[in-house]
Amino acid sequence: MAATSVVAGLLLAHIFHAHLDEVVRVLDCLELPHENGYVSLSEYELLRHLYERYESTDALIADVVARLRLEPGTIGRLYLDYSLYINRVIIRPEYRELLFGSG
Repeated sequence: MAATSVVAGLLLAHIFHAHLDEVVRVLDCLELPHENGYVSLSEYELLRHLYERYESTDALIADVVARLRLEPGTIGRLYLDYSLYINRVIIRPEYRELLFGSG
């Protein structure tokens, strides 16, 4: 099972590298600092940035899909979904204070 995950991750990395323009569109839409498609934030900094902009994971997805006009099955949509998954992004209002305090 672990070997399968590694192979899948490598395959996705290859696909995203081959379609770097789509990756960059998503990262720019989210206003994430990056270098050649690689986000230059820690997981905590990434969550903080996204929590400052969105009330929920669904709101984040809806915003990016609408702004970039991402269709199901496109590389951009695959990257968005994969990057949220791999970075364990779950935005819920009740987590905001727990993770970042009330200020």
